[in-house]
Amino acid sequence: MSLVNIDDYNKNHLTYEIDFHDYKKFYILDTQNHQISEKTKYDNEESAVVTTASYTEDMNTAIDFTFDFGEGGNYLMHS
Repeated sequence: MSLVNIDDYNKNHLTYEIDFHDYKKFYILDTQNHQISEKTKYDNEESAVVTTASYTEDMNTAIDFTFDFGEGGNYLMHS
């Protein structure tokens, strides 16, 4: 996992990238508005799936958030 501070984009955003065998996940955190977006990009597709949620706590300790899906499912995350 790599952490990149996006100073040119906005000093309030951080991004994490995870490379898997046939897809990539990007997590974009807006530290000012306490929003997190997850972008999943599959190698064989042009489009990507983006999910957004609010998070609680602070980046110096840990954050909690829940991504919801259109079918009524969700998953809780703690990082």
